Amino acid sequence: ATYCKTANLPFPVVRDSGTKLADEFKAIKTPHAFVVLKDGTTAYQGGVSSSRHFDDKTDRKYLREALNDLAAGHKVKTPE
Repeated sequence: ATYCKTANLPFPVVRDSGTKLADEFKAIKTPHAFVVLKDGTTAYQGGVSSSRHFDDKTDRKYLREALNDLAAGHKVKTPE
């Protein structure tokens, strides 16, 4: 909670008490990221990166790639 407040993220972060949302979306790991569009469709779901650690040594940053695709007005190349 402290990190989310200080990071000033430009999107909502939801605390999923009881894993209700995770179960509904069928999340399979932690963290399991979901990018949900305004129309309710899921544009991306999966890991944040190809690494278990949040560092620059990872070879793929799946969530960043998906967000960059959407920001450029494209369909997500790797939606899952």
